[in-house]
Amino acid sequence: MISKSLLYVLSIIGFTACQNQNSLVQQIDSGVHQHTPAIPDMSAGLPPEPEATRKTEKGKKEQNIIYLKEGETKFLKEQQMNITFKGITEDSRCPQGVNCVWAGTALAQIVVMGVYTRPYTILLSTLADTKKGYNTSRNFNGYEFSLAEVNPQPTTNKDYKDHKGNYRIGLNITRKSAGSDHQTTKR
Repeated sequence: MISKSLLYVLSIIGFTACQNQNSLVQQIDSGVHQHTPAIPDMSAGLPPEPEATRKTEKGKKEQNIIYLKEGETKFLKEQQMNITFKGITEDSRCPQGVNCVWAGTALAQIVVMGVYTRPYTILLSTLADTKKGYNTSRNFNGYEFSLAEVNPQPTTNKDYKDHKGNYRIGLNITRKSAGSDHQTTKR
């Protein structure tokens, strides 16, 4: 008796499964279309294409952004000055992936020296804070300097001490208009 009941239950299950397959085939044939996901132009996990990288770098150069590693000195021919990124003196920015009450700030020490001037130390911050004397931009020899980027960003595993010596900044340098020019030299 148990074998007849078991055979009956298995037959019902098999019949039901066949019915479901038939109804699915009928739905597809009757004009019901399945959604096929669109293929993205570029996968998020792949590196960017070289042409896209060149366009981005070209755009940044047109904006007068100069990139410096910690301890690096560059001579800027157009501005006729040397610029040295001494280092980051403070980095209290919010770590990546963490929700913070305050964004924090990074403070970069830069030494600039025009062809006819003495060295001048500039401290630039990612966040203006008048109470602490932090400025997001400073003027020197007719140019305005401001921080465009500070990398690497702190993480929960690595902070200021871990990144010390490995920082890279992007400086935005713009020529000031004649009315606001505070030159340090006379030519």
